[in-house]
Amino acid sequence: MKQEPMSEHHDLTSTVNLAMHHGTPDRLSRPLTISSRATSLQNFHTASSGDTTVADGDVEMNGACNMNGEREIETAAADPEDAMQVLGRDSRQLIRAVQKLKELNINATLPSLPTFVVVGDQSAGKSSIIEAVCDISVPRDQGTCTRCPFQITTSSASHDEWVCTVTLHNTHAYNPTSARVGKNAPDYDRWTKQQKMDVLDFAVVRDKGDLQDVLRRAQLAILNPHQPQQDFLHGDPHANTKVGFSPNTVSLEIVGPGLPELSFVDLPGAINVHEDGEDYLVAFVEKLIKTYLRDAKTLVLLACSADQDVENSTAFRYVSQCKALPRCLGVLTKPDLVGPSRHGLLQRILRGDAFKLRDHHAWFVTKQLTQEDLDAGATRCAARDLEDRFFAGEPWATTLTHHSPRFGTAKLQAAISFELSQHIRREIPDLAARVQARIDIVSTELEGFPELAKSASHTVTMESLALVQAVQGHLRGDGLNNGFRNDYRTLLYALRSELKSRRLVVKLGTPGYVMQSICLESDDEGDADDATPMQSPDETPSKKRKANDGGRAGRTPQATKIFASRTPGSGRVEKRTKAVVEQEKLMLDLDRLSEMYTSGSIYGLPGQFNPKVTEDIIARSQVGWEAVVRETLNSIKDLLVKMLVQVHGGSLANRRRTLLYAAAAEAIETYFDALWDQGHERIMQSLACEKHKPITYNTSMGTKVDEIKHKLRYDRLSARISEHNDSLEAKGAKIKNPATEADRLKQRADLESKLKTDEYGRFIGAVASALAYYDVASDHLVDNVAKQLEYSLFFAIDQGLDETLRTALRATDEGYCAHLLEQDTAVEAHRARLQGEKGRLNAALQELNGLRQVARQQGRGSSAQV
Repeated sequence: MKQEPMSEHHDLTSTVNLAMHHGTPDRLSRPLTISSRATSLQNFHTASSGDTTVADGDVEMNGACNMNGEREIETAAADPEDAMQVLGRDSRQLIRAVQKLKELNINATLPSLPTFVVVGDQSAGKSSIIEAVCDISVPRDQGTCTRCPFQITTSSASHDEWVCTVTLHNTHAYNPTSARVGKNAPDYDRWTKQQKMDVLDFAVVRDKGDLQDVLRRAQLAILNPHQPQQDFLHGDPHANTKVGFSPNTVSLEIVGPGLPELSFVDLPGAINVHEDGEDYLVAFVEKLIKTYLRDAKTLVLLACSADQDVENSTAFRYVSQCKALPRCLGVLTKPDLVGPSRHGLLQRILRGDAFKLRDHHAWFVTKQLTQEDLDAGATRCAARDLEDRFFAGEPWATTLTHHSPRFGTAKLQAAISFELSQHIRREIPDLAARVQARIDIVSTELEGFPELAKSASHTVTMESLALVQAVQGHLRGDGLNNGFRNDYRTLLYALRSELKSRRLVVKLGTPGYVMQSICLESDDEGDADDATPMQSPDETPSKKRKANDGGRAGRTPQATKIFASRTPGSGRVEKRTKAVVEQEKLMLDLDRLSEMYTSGSIYGLPGQFNPKVTEDIIARSQVGWEAVVRETLNSIKDLLVKMLVQVHGGSLANRRRTLLYAAAAEAIETYFDALWDQGHERIMQSLACEKHKPITYNTSMGTKVDEIKHKLRYDRLSARISEHNDSLEAKGAKIKNPATEADRLKQRADLESKLKTDEYGRFIGAVASALAYYDVASDHLVDNVAKQLEYSLFFAIDQGLDETLRTALRATDEGYCAHLLEQDTAVEAHRARLQGEKGRLNAALQELNGLRQVARQQGRGSSAQV
């Protein structure tokens, strides 16, 4: 029958049973021991389950220590394969892979990795648990031993050498004068987090007998900030400390034959009071412990003394407050101190009825060596035999025998290994996703760096060519690079419109005509009704009462200012408002026009006008041209410069930190400025020629004059009709609108023949020549500006920029090109850091991908076992 896969949170008893019965030899009940000298088990025939346990927990490092070796734990070397089988092949691969991720030093991407943190009250026996599980020996003086975090990592080695590398990880700086911070603040009281962790290689230990002394000195260095830490390798190992506790870490990386692949953090024991009355240290230790407990990727091993009430455990309270109970395993220490009266409570704890952790079977019980055993020189192999002997007695083998799969250090070690591997398996997808996201970011940033050139000359030539081609594409408007061309065309059309708006305006209303008042009581009402209305074809009756255009405003002093212009060459031309443009227009009413032509005539024959008057009118209407052209050229220059800057920056973006970037910009700027000055001079010279004297051989000029003359006369007649209609309305006449267009035209022709001859008619015909020439000349000027820019500037850049750049950049000089391509030192260092990080990230991703395969295989194996 097909078996269902095992739940991630299944009974830990089943976990241990699986570890004990599937491929694990009988010696599993005895954890790995490592020693340089052997001691016979017969030396401990007096040890029994009734022995009193002392100092089975955190010990004081600054107390007396026997440095002569009497208290060193000497054990017989064990078979490495035994300890490795405790973990199982798949679990070992998972845990070892996480160790490799830590070694890659990608903390920014993976600030935390699956690990175990060991917490407990002062002297609860947690350090003894770590000694038993990880096969290391720590100083065992009286009192509190752990005053800073100890990161302990063990790995199996194929060789026979045992090596422990001790490093100091300084993540915080001590500042005794800093303000105190609250529990939720990011920093610890009197400590400030550094932007970068300082790592000091403290010592490499090859003799396990020396480890206790080195650890004592390492912690002494951590607890004496502002002093050279390396100095503490020598001198008094029991010197005073400047601080009571520290958030900085002592790291132990132990490699040896048969060691399990595990990672633990041993934290200072939870305290309620400090022996020196330093209350702030109590809060400091609390915050330190809770910082680790709040990490969701951290599993917790809670050590509690079996003879103490768990509800009074400060460490248990911290675990609960940090919501870490679902991630917590518990271990009861010092079971030899438990009397019969507490057996019932012990039963409830082991069943999960009291002080429940992650599930009903998360509490273990271990028995470590007593102080007498240590003094007698007990080996760790003997310690496990003594532990087996202890749990074979009352009440463990009788009343509590149902919970025996959770008695003993070996069972705890198997459970920890299983839980850690399961936890790693759950975290693999998230870890891989975070690594891949960082790889993408780093790869994108590296793409911003130029490739290292094999031939500097060839690289400079190709970079220059790419820049030139990009500029050419924008100048020509190729494909999607038409933004510049569209904006340039808009500016030229705006120039044409601006010139047209400055054309001479002739006011066609009769000078002196004043709007008539409407007569409400007329004696000639009948005659008025019979009057023939003379309505302008361009006006409706509703428009006729508007102010008349033909008043004598032109004769007032204000209107005698016919034009206004800026002084040529007065500097940068500001963009003029519509009101200013209107003021600069040449505007003439019919009286002023008549006066100019009459007074300017030098001929004795009637009806003949001096052509100099027409030329003068043309010249006056062109006064504002220079300012308009300069303003347009400034806008075109700004547009062109903007395009060149953008193209240069985009094409050489990867070379931004090189001399090539600046050298290319300088060459383009110099070349452009020279071309612009030449083209600008030609355009302004062409403008001066245009304004010098009205000249045209355009044969269509006569036709254009006739068209304008016809339009002026038509509009003049319309103005006269509008004026007459206003007069009729003022007398009370009713204006009859023609029914059809044909009626309107007939009515207009009839009324035109009845009106008096227009005294201004011949002057209107004369000014038509000035207006026609203005139109021709303004169009010619716009075309000439466009042609000069196309040839003198755009075409010159298109044809000459390539050679200009290659010459300025000395593209054939290999040495100079190499100099141009040199990166800023800081930039190259940053590139190297990114490349190194990417390599580590790729290695991490490869490791994680391998973990996925291992996890799938382990999942299938667990299902088969179930």
